[in-house]
Amino acid sequence: MRKLPMPDVSRRDLVRGALPLTAALLPFSPSPIAGQSRAAPARRSLPKTGDMIAAKNWFFDRAVHPETHLLYSRVDLEDPNLWKKVRFPSADAVRGKTNDDSEVPNLSNCAGAGGLFLGQLADIHAVTGDVDCARQARVVFKGLEALAAASERRGFIARGLLPGDPTRAHFHNSSVDQYTFYVYGLYRYFHSPLAGDAERASMRRIMNDICTMIERDGTILGSNGAPGLVSDIEAIRSDRSTRLLEICLVGHAITRRSHWRDVYLAKLREAGYARLRTVLEPMQLRFTYVPRDLARGPRHADIATIWQTQYSLVPLFELETELPLKCAWREALDTCARIVRRFGGSGPELQIVMLAQNRPLAQDFTTPDEAHLHAWLRSATADLLARTPRSRVEMPRGDALAASMTHFGVTWLGAAEVYWTGLRRGVFSAEGR
Repeated sequence: MRKLPMPDVSRRDLVRGALPLTAALLPFSPSPIAGQSRAAPARRSLPKTGDMIAAKNWFFDRAVHPETHLLYSRVDLEDPNLWKKVRFPSADAVRGKTNDDSEVPNLSNCAGAGGLFLGQLADIHAVTGDVDCARQARVVFKGLEALAAASERRGFIARGLLPGDPTRAHFHNSSVDQYTFYVYGLYRYFHSPLAGDAERASMRRIMNDICTMIERDGTILGSNGAPGLVSDIEAIRSDRSTRLLEICLVGHAITRRSHWRDVYLAKLREAGYARLRTVLEPMQLRFTYVPRDLARGPRHADIATIWQTQYSLVPLFELETELPLKCAWREALDTCARIVRRFGGSGPELQIVMLAQNRPLAQDFTTPDEAHLHAWLRSATADLLARTPRSRVEMPRGDALAASMTHFGVTWLGAAEVYWTGLRRGVFSAEGR
C-alpha cells in the first residue's frame, strides 16, 4: 500500500482544489455510473414532501414495536394484526447464543435499524420542521436506551430484545455494523433540537460507557466477556478503520471529555496513520464493494461494508476541526462515492454518493460534472422511491434494492434515507406539500 503523507494544506490550495491527496485518486475521477450518458437525464418527479412525511408516519406506526420501541425486519407491515400474530423466538433460544441473522422476526439488527431511523428523523425535522419527529424520535431513542441497558457489561449494545421478556435475553455478540449506526443515530439526535436535557444526559452516559469499554478491552467483547463474531472494531483495514475513530470522536463531541479526542488522535496516528490510509487507497475500498450474483445482472451488488464506512465518515468529517484531517475525511467520502458511481447501480448505492455531496471546505464550487451528477441523483432517487414498496419485508440476496437495507428494518427505510439526505445536503429541493 502506498504511503500517503498528511498534507500541509493552505487556504489557497483549498480554493484552487489542489489537494495533494486528490492527485493520488485521479483514476477514480468523477464520471457517470457505467452506462449513463453525459446528457442531462429526463426529469423524474420526486414525491411531494408531504407524501414523504406521511410515509414516514406510516412506517413509524407500523414498524416500531409498541412495547420494545425497536424495529424488527422480516415482518409484514401491511398486516393490521402484525404484532398480535407474529411469533418471536423464545428467550432461551436467544440468551447466550451467537446470532446467525436468520431468525424471524429478525433480532440481529435492531440497534442498527434504530440508529439509522433516529438519524433520519433528525434530518426530516431539519428540512421540514415536522412536529411529529420529536415524539417519534423520543420513542425510537427509548428502544436504543434499552439496548444499552440489556447487559451487565457497560458499553455493550445488544443487537435486539424480545417483547415481554423481563430477563432482557439477547445474543451475546454485537457487531461493528450495529455500533456504527447506533452511534451515528446518537450523533445526529444529540445535535438536533429534538433531544431534551434528559435524552442528552443519557447519551453522554451511553457514549462514555461505549468508549470506556472499547478502550479497556481493545475490541467489542461479547456480553459474556468473550470475543464476539464480527466485532473486531480495532482492525486496521478499510472496512473497519473508520468505525473506531467515529466512536471516539462522537464520544468526545457528546461527552466533552478531551480524553476521547486524545484516544481518537492516538488511534488515528497508529502505524503511520494506517487507518486513514486504508480509506484513501481506492483499491482497498474497492475490495469491500465487489458485485455479487452477477448472473442477476450488473445492478446486483453487496454494498454493506462500503455503505457502513460512508456513514462512519460523516461525523468524522463534520466534527473534525483540524483542516488537514478534515480534508482527508472529505477525500475519503469522495473516494467511496466515486467507486460506487463507477462500479455500482442505482439502488441503495445512491446513499453512498449522496452522503459525499455538497461538503465545502473553504467555499462552494459548482462544476458541470456536479450539476450533471445532481440532476442524475434527483432522477435516480425518484426512480428508487417509485419502485420501492413500503411494506416489502425481504428481498433476495444480491438484489441491489435490498443489500444491507433489508436487514436494517425494511427496504423503505433505506430508500427514504436517500431522499431525506438529498434534501438535507441540498442536492435537490423539496417538492410542494
